[in-house]
Amino acid sequence: MKKSLRVDPDSDQFFSGEDIQLSCESEWRVKRTRTGSDQVQGCGRRDGGFGSLDAADSTCFLYDLSSSDSGLYWCESAAGGRSPQRLLTVTDRNLILDSPALPVQTGSDITLRCRIRPGSGLSPVLLKDGAVVQNKSEWSFSVSKEHEGEYICKDTTEESEKRRLQVTDPPPTTAATTLSSTSLFPSPPSPSPPFWLMWVLRPLLVFSPYGVCTVLLVQVYRGSVAQDSFKAEGEVPAEHELFEVKQYEPNRCSGAATVTTHMGKKSSPDNTSMLDMNSVHDSGKEQTSLFA
Repeated sequence: MKKSLRVDPDSDQFFSGEDIQLSCESEWRVKRTRTGSDQVQGCGRRDGGFGSLDAADSTCFLYDLSSSDSGLYWCESAAGGRSPQRLLTVTDRNLILDSPALPVQTGSDITLRCRIRPGSGLSPVLLKDGAVVQNKSEWSFSVSKEHEGEYICKDTTEESEKRRLQVTDPPPTTAATTLSSTSLFPSPPSPSPPFWLMWVLRPLLVFSPYGVCTVLLVQVYRGSVAQDSFKAEGEVPAEHELFEVKQYEPNRCSGAATVTTHMGKKSSPDNTSMLDMNSVHDSGKEQTSLFA
């Protein structure tokens, strides 16, 4: 874990005359460079530095702050390791605009607060780009791009230092995580049928249509051959078979006999439809009549 500087009270702006406490991890010490100077100072009067150290040399106390205490502060180890720096500002004004660390991301919930020096009796309002956005000293909201701009706390006779609110879009961590998880852990492939099963089924799938067509063609061919054989041999199927019945009736007047020939076609075993052919011999003349 990276070391960091802890500030109590937790703020980056302070009124002159206030007391603060700066803390580091064990065996790390508080150091600073003041505004307008590159000289590095360590906490502790015995080293000609600033503030007062506790017995463990890890906590620094600053009393009765002044504007000369403004600058960059950090924690440093004996081996030269450094924590991230924090800019602390001390003001002689009676108003301070407390704002979160910059920049802020869209969708974040933040609070802008006008802090008043005790005993000043001020009643400030909050302005953005010169226009009043709140008629009170505190404003909590969810950040959007429209909130970007310059803010200030102002009373009829006093005002704070200006603070600019910078708004950025959140990083696309969700898309990156999804892409990373997809590339590192791809979804398992869908199961495929066994290899031997494909070899068994493939001939059936390929030749089944041809087999059905072959059977149908054989049936049609067999029916055609049977019909041709009937025609060639003069055979008549039972359902088309004809039968003949002759009936003799003597004629008493002429002394001749009338021969009646009955021809019929059997349509079913139990039902016979008759087609009669009558040959009438009368006076040597033959008449043929057809009736159903």
